[in-house]
Amino acid sequence: MVSVVYNLYFSCNFTVFSIDFSVSTFYHMIMVRPAFSEQENDAIRRTLVDGALELFRQVEPEELSLRKLADHLRMSHTKMYRYFDNKNSLLAAVKIRSLETLHQFLSENDPVEADPVTRLHAASSALFNFCTEHRKEYLFLFSEANTADEIAELIQLRHKVFNYIVEIAKIAHTEGYTTLDGRTLAHLSWATLHGLFLLNFGGQLMEGRTFEELLESAAEHLFGKIAT
Repeated sequence: MVSVVYNLYFSCNFTVFSIDFSVSTFYHMIMVRPAFSEQENDAIRRTLVDGALELFRQVEPEELSLRKLADHLRMSHTKMYRYFDNKNSLLAAVKIRSLETLHQFLSENDPVEADPVTRLHAASSALFNFCTEHRKEYLFLFSEANTADEIAELIQLRHKVFNYIVEIAKIAHTEGYTTLDGRTLAHLSWATLHGLFLLNFGGQLMEGRTFEELLESAAEHLFGKIAT
């Protein structure tokens, strides 16, 4: 390949120096982005997702965009596209982080040495606490229609969170605490609690029972009473 050579001349202490740059070398110097290690890229992406969550809590999901995130973090707009393909991948990252937080709520509040009834009650309390502290994320996770193009990581994490409850419910079935199989009990529990959460969020529980009373009663009917 024939290289076109540019001669750059400059004077210093009355001596003229000549430096040769090929076009390809010059282009490489001014255009190639610095290479980050895998750990550095992960750290940058975590920072971006942290910022996306902050912004998500301030705007409606449809208003969240890569450009707004860049402005929020005072970063280059083009930098966003190094870590997110488009707005959908950004929203998926918000969902993934929210599901990770929900899983953390469940696992950190799980009395793993206790009987399955106690553990299921603890799981319902953990879900309630997540809804209370992260209401917007909860609604975004479970009140928005799933799309066919959801990324594999998000789908796997959904299964991981749900199956956390399924596994406890399976133990309850095996040990004779319930006649329902684990997956059915997990589905019914989720549907019942989700309905209560939505009614409570909408201020619809006005017929003589508080949300707390109904939540406790629902948990007892689903899982049984905690042994004293």
